[in-house]
Amino acid sequence: MKRLFIALGVLILVVGLLIMTRLFFSFRDLGRRIRAEPAYTSAIVEKAGGADAVLTACRQMLETFAPNENQLFQEVPLADSRIPQIMRNMHLSSINVCIDRVRIKLDEPGRIGLLAFREGATQYGTSMITNCLWYWNGTPSKETRSAYLDMQAKVREYYDKGSNPKLKWLDP
Repeated sequence: MKRLFIALGVLILVVGLLIMTRLFFSFRDLGRRIRAEPAYTSAIVEKAGGADAVLTACRQMLETFAPNENQLFQEVPLADSRIPQIMRNMHLSSINVCIDRVRIKLDEPGRIGLLAFREGATQYGTSMITNCLWYWNGTPSKETRSAYLDMQAKVREYYDKGSNPKLKWLDP
């Protein structure tokens, strides 16, 4: 009889631990899903000063940290004093200045970031925050997927020719 109670106690303990583990991981995943939503990124942008101010700061970085000749992008050190203060307030993980856009990864779990484009550049992203500023989770939206693939092909073509894509990003 004593063995039966011990076995029953162990069974209840194991089942209880499995249920608690499942609950823990479901709440953790819920938090990640909330942070992965475009609305969460939009709230971060608004808290930093608004979409227009963030876009202006990104365009300033496009000029300040332009990639060198025959470079696809330049990674900007986060300690660089030339990064606008509004960008520092967003708690960034990384900044890449490309030929026609700035890619910003936020210091959040997952692939949460922003894409800010030059005026007139082909735009893509997961969802638009404002004109030329997009939420980006690593996957282009269905509407912008072809623009994303066209941009990738255009950059590859310029590099295959040995051209300087920095000067030709607006060419048809």
